[in-house]
Amino acid sequence: MRQSFDWVGTPKRVRQVCDNVGMPVVVVTARGLPIDKDWEQMEMNKRRMDFAAEVGADCFMFMGAGNHKTVLSMTTTSLR
Repeated sequence: MRQSFDWVGTPKRVRQVCDNVGMPVVVVTARGLPIDKDWEQMEMNKRRMDFAAEVGADCFMFMGAGNHKTVLSMTTTSLR
């Protein structure tokens, strides 16, 4: 799940919609990189982690693009 939380509704609503169609939320992604020490960014990601836990996601993931030789670097945090 990468959508802005400004538009998706409450965790309860998202979980209900997903349960209704049999499609669980497995991963919620962060905004920015874990090494970004910007206070606002860190607080936003804390809220995203809370949301991920409330919808029952198995993983909260930070993703960041590397240089042209690196396709993807990831750090994941288990929520269970």
